[in-house]
Amino acid sequence: GQTSEAEIISSPTAANDLVTGVYNIFYAGDPFGNDIAGFQSIILTDIASDDADKGSSPADYGDALQIDNLQTSATNSVVNNVWNGHYQGIARANQALDKLANASFDATTKTQLIAEVKFLRALFYFNLVRFYGGVPLVDRVPLPSEANSTQFTTKATSADIYKFIVSDLTAAATDLAVKNSTNTGRATKGAAQALLAKVYLYQKDYANAYTQAQAVITAGQYSLYADYNTLFRQVGNNSSESIFEIQAGKNTACTAAIDRYTITQGPRAGGKYGWADLGYGFNTPSASLANAYEANDLRRAASIIFINPTTPTNSTGTVLWDGFRIPSKDSVEGSRY
Repeated sequence: GQTSEAEIISSPTAANDLVTGVYNIFYAGDPFGNDIAGFQSIILTDIASDDADKGSSPADYGDALQIDNLQTSATNSVVNNVWNGHYQGIARANQALDKLANASFDATTKTQLIAEVKFLRALFYFNLVRFYGGVPLVDRVPLPSEANSTQFTTKATSADIYKFIVSDLTAAATDLAVKNSTNTGRATKGAAQALLAKVYLYQKDYANAYTQAQAVITAGQYSLYADYNTLFRQVGNNSSESIFEIQAGKNTACTAAIDRYTITQGPRAGGKYGWADLGYGFNTPSASLANAYEANDLRRAASIIFINPTTPTNSTGTVLWDGFRIPSKDSVEGSRY
């Protein structure tokens, strides 16, 4: 059943569940629905860049092709879905902050939870201002009497949004706990400082960016992961290099995952040699990305799957590091994944 407001303000457990609901927005939507960290956001970042192509068949998903070609229409579903997903996250954050303000349980827990939510709200707005520029600034739960007000629908300037982000992150960095074995996947002081450094960098405030980045480095809680080849595999999850990482499950019974995040990017087979589709074939590494690596750069092979580059007619396909096989060149759309 639903948790009452009385429980939220009196019970740390109930309040924590409320904050978990803000984190949960990272899993929201589906490949073609409201989105913060899923396939739609991949389209607005990787596919929009020089590092990736839309992939799949040429006619598949015209709205993604618009983004890839930088010819976006006002009705583009990707643009609208990412917008909606982030404002859903902001709404959850504002609701959580509204309830937590009246919490009567211990001050330490209350302060920590409020700081986590402010970090998340800042992250949502940082994404929005980079995607869209100036956007409406909804900094609290609107009152019923404000239902028809334009206060929360009028576009704020980018400068106003950045000022709000800095305010939230500064408060979060002050109150958040440092990284430890019990707060994996949650916002930490280091995460707030690292994000604040990036925010300052986007504003070309290099002095403050340096200060925040140095704070993360000198804290001694993070270090480069020893093996880049396994950094983005399961063994590299929540590694020493990870500052903030969305947590997800791996089995079919687990709902803590971004719906179809992986399958949208899996190799799209053509049916030859009995191969079934292993994915939708989107977000394929571009030739410019592949060529950007030096010949002896180990990160190239660790980052890009090359579909049978030496034996294009081999029906056995390519065997990956975990023993999983993908189709050969003559039975798959695209040559890189």
